[in-house]
Amino acid sequence: DEDLRADRQPEFTQLDVETSFLTQAQIMALMEALVRHVFDEVLGEKLPDPFPRMSYAEAMSRYGSDKPDLRIAIELTEIGDLVRECDFKVFAAPANDPNGRVAALRVPGGAALARSQIDAYTAYVARYGAKGLAYIKVNERARGRDGLQSPIVKFLSDAQLAGILERSGALDNDLIFFGADTI
Repeated sequence: DEDLRADRQPEFTQLDVETSFLTQAQIMALMEALVRHVFDEVLGEKLPDPFPRMSYAEAMSRYGSDKPDLRIAIELTEIGDLVRECDFKVFAAPANDPNGRVAALRVPGGAALARSQIDAYTAYVARYGAKGLAYIKVNERARGRDGLQSPIVKFLSDAQLAGILERSGALDNDLIFFGADTI
């Protein structure tokens, strides 16, 4: 009974439920049971009981969104502790600021992106206030520094690069984007 909204999936429908004196937990359990039943009956799909939950802070920290699409297994990875002592001030300054954050975002297969595509992403994030978009192409992880392609590699030690690759789970042909700033 409501118009579509830009931030909502069109396949979700609003249900009006009239109840009295239910707690938040009881309402959530009721609605989850309803959705589980519908998915089981209509699609033969078994959904978890209870549904996974995460706080707003966790969603923003892991996905950069309060409405993450959990079907896409791409998460932000905190690397501030790895780059506190690096020569790249764009990373070192926020990494040493209590209100700063340095995060990596691994894009599986992203090393295939052309420089022009990366430049287009850089222009896109600039519209939202980013001053740039640092990246590392992982061409051949086993070769360490020599298997990486990036204008920022020269500012990072071998140990820092190894830590970033390990923590982000980067594989050959992946691309790692970085975000760094203070609040």
